[in-house]
Order: sequence, then structure tokens, then C-alpha cells
Amino acid sequence: MMDNIDISGPPEIQDYDVYDAEGNITGEKQRRSNFAPALVIPMEGDLVEEDLVIVFLDEIPNAETLTMKATFKMIDEGKIGDNRVHPKVRWVMAGNPVSTSRAANQLPEPLKNRSKHYMVASDTDDWLDYASSAGYHPAILAYIELNKAELNISNWEMDKRRAAIEEGAYPTERSWEMLSKSLYAIEEQRLPMEFLVTEVAATVGSGIALSFTEFYKNNEAIPTPKDLFNGKIAKDQDTYNMDKSQKLFLITCLLSYLKQYLDNYDSAASGVSYYKDSTYITMMDNLIDYAELLLDAEDRATLASRFIVKYCFMLDFSSTNGRMKDWWDRDNGDIGEYIDALD
Repeated sequence: MMDNIDISGPPEIQDYDVYDAEGNITGEKQRRSNFAPALVIPMEGDLVEEDLVIVFLDEIPNAETLTMKATFKMIDEGKIGDNRVHPKVRWVMAGNPVSTSRAANQLPEPLKNRSKHYMVASDTDDWLDYASSAGYHPAILAYIELNKAELNISNWEMDKRRAAIEEGAYPTERSWEMLSKSLYAIEEQRLPMEFLVTEVAATVGSGIALSFTEFYKNNEAIPTPKDLFNGKIAKDQDTYNMDKSQKLFLITCLLSYLKQYLDNYDSAASGVSYYKDSTYITMMDNLIDYAELLLDAEDRATLASRFIVKYCFMLDFSSTNGRMKDWWDRDNGDIGEYIDALD
């Protein structure tokens, strides 16, 4: 919405009847202009079968002042130009506050006073759930797990937030998604570490570039998930010498690798459901071994609730899943109650 004409609609010319002094139609026509509101907004007289129609005005603070003033009549009076909006229409506006967006403008006071204001906070655990299921790079998942305030700039102090906005690149859920794609591309093309530093700074800001790059470099020597799942790496005392970030990074890599395997598994082609597949069973056995070896009870509980139950639990509690059930019951309580809650 960049122009108030988008609200009222474009002008159109129509022929109107002409009346005499007694109110009778003379038969003559008079050409006059009126505004034609967009079809996406139901108007009075339109057939609306739904119980309610929500019109969503996104990024409303980014609109020009004239546009926001035009929305005032639409929301307060229920009119677009001279046309009345359908009574089933409800308005929902969304946008970033001025404190977190240089493109945002203050809402006009009359519009503010006639609206309800809800602040939506970013929830890191919910985002990690989503990012895990969406296949985000494991380095990002592990880094945010350890540095939850770095997920979104809204978690920062005001001075730090303003400096990041001035720079242009800063952390949000959107920018971490972009960085995830960049990390996969950097690894695929085997680009040098210097490129990684530049890419991180350009995506989530220079304030995070150093700490994230150091975190990433610190985990370069960790064995690959493929080698771990195939049992090529001994589960010995050396594994205990990892710091917490390395342990979390390793398990996150294993989970991401396992999810990729499950997403690509073709039961019809293999002739067997994946939870009976020998490769899957081996991978799950190794995953449980490493989780028991590396993580304390709190981290295992977080890991299980975020990922394992969603991707590995629901089908069968025999063989490997039986081991996982024992693990879950010890750290999280009765699995049956958890599944009932999910349903």
C-alpha cells in the first residue's frame, strides 16, 4: 500500500439517472465519477457465504501517511470512498514497531486509538522446532540453542538494537534462514573460511559474525554424521573431551542427517517400512548411544521433545524404538501421556 488511491480504489465514470424537481426520472443521463473498491474486499450487497471475512493489512506502519489516513475511514466508518463495507468484514493490521524498523512510520493517533494492539514476541523454542523440521543447517540450530537471545534483534538492549539497524544486517528468523542456505552453499562449493565471515556479517550482522564463525570453526574437526552413523568412529573417552557446544553441535548434525534420510526414504521402493529398515535401525542405535554419551538429562529431554518424538517415535516401540522409549520415560516421564497431549 503506497498510495491512498489503493484504498479507495480507482475512479470510474458511470451514467446516473437525472430527476426533475418532483423526483421523477427524466430519461436523461448524467455522467459522474465514483471510486471502484477492489474486489478482494466484500462490499455491502455482495454475496458472502463465510461467517467472517478477515482483511489483513500487512506492514501497515510502512505505508505512507496519506494511505494510513485513508484506512481510518475504512476501519472506523466501514466505508471505502462512498461504498459501505460488508458487515462481516473484520480488519487485522500487522507491522514492525518504529523501534525495530527504520522504514516504519508512526500510526496516526485516531487510528491507534481505534485499534487493539497486540505485541507478538519471538519464541526461540518454537522457532527451533520449526527450523529443525525445515532442515536448517545444524550449525545454526546448535548456535541458537546455546545463544537464544541471538535469534532476533528484539531480544537485544535498545542501544545495541539501534546500532544493528543502522548497520543494516541483523538477526531475525528470516535472516537466519538466509544464512542457513548460504552455509549449505559454502560447504558444497568448499569456499574458504574468509568467505564465511563475510557472509555471516552480511546476513545477521557483524556483531554476531565473529562469535558464530568461531563456533563454526570450533566444530570443524567433529566427525561427519555419515561416519558416526556407520559406526566408523569409536565411542570412547575422546568423545567426552568435547565442550558443550561441540556435543550439542554433533547431536544436532546427527538429527539433521537422520531427518534427511527419513524424508528421502521410499518405503514402496525398498519394500519395507523405514522403522524396520536395517540402516535406520543402525542409525537410531548409534544416535541413542551418542546421546547417552554426550548429553545430560536436561539436554536429552529437550532433544527428544524437539525432534525424536516427531520423527522416530510414533510408529513402533519395538527394537530400537523400545530403547528410545526407555530413554524418554526416564528423562521425560510417561511417553503415553506425551503422545496423548500431542493428539
